[in-house]
Amino acid sequence: MQRTASNWIDALSTRGRHCIVCSSWLVDRQHVGALLLATPAVRPTSASACGVCRECWDAGLPLEALERAAEHALQEALPGGRLEPLETRR
Repeated sequence: MQRTASNWIDALSTRGRHCIVCSSWLVDRQHVGALLLATPAVRPTSASACGVCRECWDAGLPLEALERAAEHALQEALPGGRLEPLETRR
C-alpha cells in the first residue's frame, strides 16, 4: 500500500489527477489531503489509489459524502462494487 501511495504521489508531476469529491486538479503533493487506497478482498496482489484534495479533506465532510465519492471512483476498477458498511470493516 505504501508503494502504491508513493507511486501515485510521485506521478503527479507528469500526470495530473483530480479530487474524487470536487474534481479539482491535484498537481502536486501540497494539493493532496488524503488518498483512498483499495485492494481486492481476496488475494490482494494489487492496489488502486484515488485522491481527495486538501480543501475537501480539511472541510470535514461527512463520512457519507466521502464514501459516495469513493464508490463512484472505484466503479472503473470494479463495476457494481460497493464499500462494506462501516460496522463490518476490519
